[in-house]
Amino acid sequence: MLRLTVFALLAISSSAFAAKVTVNLPDGGPYLGWAADGPGAPPAKAVRTRSTQIELETTDIPGAKFVYVQDEASGKLAKVAFKPNAETVTIAAKDFARLFKADITVTRGGVAPIDAAVVSVDGQKAIIGAASQGVATFYDVPTGDVKVRVEYNLGRLPATPIVQIVDLSKPVAIQAAGEVSASPKPDGGEVVPGSVSEAKPKAVKDNAPNPVGSMLVTLGAVAVIAGIGYAALRYYQKNSGTVNEQLERLGVQIPKAPDDDLTSGDPAAPPAFKTPQPVQKIVLDPVSPVDLSAAPAAPMITQAVVSAGYPSLLTADGETLAVNEGETIVGREAGLGLSLTGETSVSRNHAKFVRVGNQVTLEDLGSTNGSFVNGSKLTAATVLRPGDEIRFGAITFRYQG
Repeated sequence: MLRLTVFALLAISSSAFAAKVTVNLPDGGPYLGWAADGPGAPPAKAVRTRSTQIELETTDIPGAKFVYVQDEASGKLAKVAFKPNAETVTIAAKDFARLFKADITVTRGGVAPIDAAVVSVDGQKAIIGAASQGVATFYDVPTGDVKVRVEYNLGRLPATPIVQIVDLSKPVAIQAAGEVSASPKPDGGEVVPGSVSEAKPKAVKDNAPNPVGSMLVTLGAVAVIAGIGYAALRYYQKNSGTVNEQLERLGVQIPKAPDDDLTSGDPAAPPAFKTPQPVQKIVLDPVSPVDLSAAPAAPMITQAVVSAGYPSLLTADGETLAVNEGETIVGREAGLGLSLTGETSVSRNHAKFVRVGNQVTLEDLGSTNGSFVNGSKLTAATVLRPGDEIRFGAITFRYQG
């Protein structure tokens, strides 16, 4: 009884390891057929035939799922799934719709082959190594336009992948430029150092940076910073006192403005005019014309004109006032270069002196009662000479140069 059981098991085992499948083929050929569990090069036991029927062994491929038959005349491939216990598979002419083999060459600058990269096609991945001579080989791929993706690293960092749409039925060569130190593995690791870079853009490119967008973002940031700075400046101009007080409380030393009454760098010049401060300020606006013929004559300066060597004004009281370099405004408004506060015959901004070196010109600024030099009313800017008598409304000066 034990011997019968052993013989039965051996018979079953022998039949299982001798499993075959018969494949019916259309007219044509020659054909090369084999059974496998996925894409790949034909095994050594692949069968070549010119007939319309072929027997394929599946003994050493227990997990065989597909029958592959290559039409060697056209290079097309038929791929048909079958069940492990199936005895017959039929392949029609329309089933030869895929490519048996496709090579993709990746070069650096179109000259030297890349020695490290990962190439993906239709869910398959192939690693290009130093021995690959820049060629990635794929089996069982679709015909027509297919997306090819090349991954690599620039230095030690991932570079932008090269993505192109190609026709695998024709020779495919992807050009890249530059150098890298390593290319990625399909699992995200690193392979041996190599040289590869981004290909010239064709149909598709992943994650390409947009220079116009980057420029717009930069300009927007600059505009925001400029707006904040301008707003801060305007606030300080309107609230400088409050801001300075708060800064001083925090211990920040605020530099004081120089005394406006000091002379502008001329050590020999007398002190500049100091604005008189009356007991009571009377401002009448608008100013009515004054009949100067009816007014009592201003006191004349009778002392001799002595040249001080620099432009200055001599008052009726004998005080000498320096005419500073640049522009000096004359008027009854407080804070001017020459303020005649409270003098109602003088306009708010009556006239101006302009000193360039030792030359001084006087110009009326459209005053109500006019500006006069030696009794002549000014209608244009006039160059002053030592000894000239100057009158603003009812106030008289003597010019010294």
